[in-house]
Amino acid sequence: MLWFRLPPGYFPVDLEDLDAWEERLEAATAALGTESAETAALRRLLGSLPGHGVTYAAFGLHPSETGGLCVSVLTVAEVDTRAPGPAAAAARCALALAHAGAGHVRERTLVHLACGTPAALVSALLPEGAFQARLAVARPAGPGVVLVDLTTPAAEQAPEYTDILLAIGQTLAFTDPDAAEPVAAPPRPSRLHGLR
Repeated sequence: MLWFRLPPGYFPVDLEDLDAWEERLEAATAALGTESAETAALRRLLGSLPGHGVTYAAFGLHPSETGGLCVSVLTVAEVDTRAPGPAAAAARCALALAHAGAGHVRERTLVHLACGTPAALVSALLPEGAFQARLAVARPAGPGVVLVDLTTPAAEQAPEYTDILLAIGQTLAFTDPDAAEPVAAPPRPSRLHGLR
């Protein structure tokens, strides 16, 4: 399992009913009083999710300084890297992403997240002009990596969207953060205790 906090302005997408997100998107754009090319790009991106192994998705809508909309899509997917351990899994995934030829790489770096597992950030300008920031976060054990992507056509706001993704990454947890802390068993006395 994986837990994280969804930032303000993001709305979960039911991947089982992709038609429902269309209604939510229309309602949100109507509330902001705008419809834009960015919204159309968001519709195309969300429509492509089922073919990419995505297990979670949300779309973000935020007013821009010009009175329009800044839109983005947050997705979560899982990858088995077949690496010998978590650190190698995150590194292997980040290297593959940085050399995938999917656009102009702006940044690639290891990051320290609160969950404590190895993680890497890769950000790139995609060929169609969109911006994508991706976190590859190793699971605590094994070769699995969680990919958290934030994609937006607002490439001019790349630093802000990278900050949003890193903030989400800091909330990632592989154990339920709301679960009660397990009560520690009282220490057992040594078998040698009391011997003379």
